[in-house]
Amino acid sequence: VRVQSAATARGWRVKALVALLVVGAVFAACGPSDYELSSAVSPTGGGSVSPAGGIYEAETQVEVEATPAQGYRFDHWEGNASGRSPGTTVLMDRDQTITAHFVKLCELATYASPADGGVVGPEGGIYDCGTQVTLVAEAADCYSFDGWGGDADGRSSSLTITLDSDMTVGAFFTRNEYSVSAVESPLGSGTVQPGNGTYECGVEVALSAEPAAGYRFDRWEGDASTVSPVASLIM
Repeated sequence: VRVQSAATARGWRVKALVALLVVGAVFAACGPSDYELSSAVSPTGGGSVSPAGGIYEAETQVEVEATPAQGYRFDHWEGNASGRSPGTTVLMDRDQTITAHFVKLCELATYASPADGGVVGPEGGIYDCGTQVTLVAEAADCYSFDGWGGDADGRSSSLTITLDSDMTVGAFFTRNEYSVSAVESPLGSGTVQPGNGTYECGVEVALSAEPAAGYRFDRWEGDASTVSPVASLIM
């Protein structure tokens, strides 16, 4: 009986030791060693991202570059990247998704007709599509603004347009005309050449006075002031 009791005691001690060993075993979970980078562009066709994506080891720093397509400009990053610089760095500490945003560009061209009739400001340029631009037409000496043409219309010298596409806008000017009214005083005392007429701005008009019989020329009045029978007017 004593031998059996001793064996039984030893058996319990072995079981307790096994149980202790099992309970004391601790295992550490292993994380993934690779992560995936994926990219997108907005709008479609606005540009590209390089590299476009791939599988990278954890903690790798990936340098990415956004390149706009023709007629676009890079604007900003979204997702797991940020900033307005086309080049950025992505840390691969998890799966990363980035989006490059681009903006479509529109070109504005302006002109004056005739070329010496005036100026248009601004002269033109490249703008984000959808931008509102205010154009101002200024007439040169001897001209007046007549209206807008091309991809815009209106009669006011100041015009605001929305660039929803490439646009060409012309400012049209007309040369001013002025009239001359030349008469003798008193009536029947002589003749004036030329008489009444209309002339373009800047033209020089020569007037001559011829007295009738029994009269002599005395002087000019009005927009001519001289005692010579020949007067010159700049219209």
